[in-house]
Amino acid sequence: MVVKIGVLAMQGNYQQHQSKLTELGVESVQVKYSTDLDDCDALIIPGGESTTISKLLTTNKLRKSIKDFAMNKPILGTCAGMIILSKSEPTRNMIPLEIMDYSVERNGWGRQVPPPINGSAGKNCAREAKDRISCHFY
Repeated sequence: MVVKIGVLAMQGNYQQHQSKLTELGVESVQVKYSTDLDDCDALIIPGGESTTISKLLTTNKLRKSIKDFAMNKPILGTCAGMIILSKSEPTRNMIPLEIMDYSVERNGWGRQVPPPINGSAGKNCAREAKDRISCHFY
């Protein structure tokens, strides 16, 4: 069975994702419009700038198509793509798709600066409550 992965290709590092899929021998296609999803078995929403991606999802009328796609097929979001998939609170300039059951606290706009945490990557997560874990990725 040949698997074809769609990579949302409106803004961000979609070319790097597609290059890696090619390197792994996986067929991929750039997704810019709803019809591009028709032949995809999965979708990657790459990192980039979540505000820009959110606006382009609306402009290109992809919101409903991606939500419908997610009902039956897997979606991976990296960095800004993870924010787009979340159930985070909408802001005036970024509306998440609310596909995945988690929320993300954005660190603002501009340069992405890691939080001042000492220790290894494994120590960057803390249990805040019985069903809530806070993590810092950088």
